[in-house]
Amino acid sequence: KTDFLMTGIKRITLDNGSRVLFVRGPRPKKNFVMVGFKVGSAYENDKNTGIFHFLEHILFKSTKMKKSRQIIEELEGEGTEVNAGTDYQFTILHAEMLPHLTIKTLKSFFEMIVNPEYNLQELERERKVVMDEMENDKDDHVVQSSEFFFSSLFPEQYPGRPVLGHFDTLKGITKDDLEETKKNYYIPNNAAIVLVGKVNEKEVMETIQDTFGKMEPGKLPPPFPKLGMANSQTIKMASRDALKSQAYLCMGYKVPSSNHKDYPGLVLIDSILSGGMSSRLFIALREQRGIGYQVGSALCEFGETGILYAFIPGFYKKRLQAAIKVVSREFKKLGKTTVSQIEFERAKSRFLSHYEEALEERETWANQVLMKEFFGMPYDFRRFAGNIKKLVPADIKR
Repeated sequence: KTDFLMTGIKRITLDNGSRVLFVRGPRPKKNFVMVGFKVGSAYENDKNTGIFHFLEHILFKSTKMKKSRQIIEELEGEGTEVNAGTDYQFTILHAEMLPHLTIKTLKSFFEMIVNPEYNLQELERERKVVMDEMENDKDDHVVQSSEFFFSSLFPEQYPGRPVLGHFDTLKGITKDDLEETKKNYYIPNNAAIVLVGKVNEKEVMETIQDTFGKMEPGKLPPPFPKLGMANSQTIKMASRDALKSQAYLCMGYKVPSSNHKDYPGLVLIDSILSGGMSSRLFIALREQRGIGYQVGSALCEFGETGILYAFIPGFYKKRLQAAIKVVSREFKKLGKTTVSQIEFERAKSRFLSHYEEALEERETWANQVLMKEFFGMPYDFRRFAGNIKKLVPADIKR
C-alpha cells in the first residue's frame, strides 16, 4: 500500500505491516536511515527494568554471519556514522552515510535486528559496559535529580523508572530474557523505516522487501499505559553524602503533550522561562539573586502527558528556600499577568531561530517523521513555526 504521511513524504506499507517512509530533507549530499520500533521502557516492570536499553546495546554484537567488530568496521570504514537509542516509548537504530552506502546500511541493520541468538561472553561484557554507564549516571547529580523528580511526579508509573534500569534488575536479565523480548517486541508491524535524502526508491524497496519484508508479523503490544494529567503539590527531598554544600532543584507540572492544541504555547513558555540570558529564570535567579550557575527549564513528553519543569543544577543549599520561592513566583506570574509584547517577541524569535537551525539536520527530519508515524502528532513539523507565529501574549496567560 502506498500513501502519504504528509505532503511530500511518501509511505509504503509492506504486507507484514512494516512502514517505509521516504523524505527528501535538507542538504541531500548524505542520506540518513532510521529504523524504529514503537517499544521502550514503558513496557517494563519492576523485575526487568532496563531490558530494552540492554537489548539496544546487544544489537551491536555478533550475528551468525559477522563478528560485532566486523559489523561496525564495515560501516564506519567508509564514513558511515552509526548509533542507537532507547526511550520510554521507542527504540531506534540510525546512521548517516554517503548515498551509495544506503543499501549496505539497511542490510547491516537488518542482520543486527533479526540476529536470533547472542554470544554469552559478549553479552556479559556488554552488561559490564551498561553498568559503567549506570555508574556514570549515578555520579551525575543532574541526571539523578531529574530521575528523582520524574519518580516524584509519576510514582508507580513508567516515567518514574530510569530507562537504563537498576543494578539489581540488570544483573538478573538473562540471555533468554533478551532473545524473548526481541522476539515479542521487535516485530515488523510495530516498526518503521525512515530514509532521508536522495535515494533510489526502486533499489531501496527491493532490498527492504528481501530483508525486513520477510520478517514475520507478531501480536502488537497493548497501548502504552495512560499517565493522567492531574497535578497535586508534592514535595520530596533526598540527601546525598557526596553533596556537602550543594542542592539540586527541579520544580514543575504535568502538561499536555505535542498532540494537544496548547502545545505551541507551552513551547513558548519554555522559551520565556529559560531562553537565554534575557529569560525570566536567568534574570530572577542568577542576575538578581546570584542563585545557580546553570538555570533553565525543559519540556518533555510521555504519550499524551508532558512535563514542563524548571531546574537549577548545583547551588548553595542554604539558598534552597529562596530558589523555590523564586521559581514558584515565576510560574504563577505566567498565569496572572500578560507577557509584554517585547518579551513575547524576543522569546518567539529565539525559539524560531533554534527551530530553523534544527531543521537543517537530517536527523531532525528522520526523528520528526518517525514520531509523526508512531504517535500521530497533529501538525506538520516543517510548518510548526507557523503555529508559533500565530500565538499572541494572551495565549501564554491562558
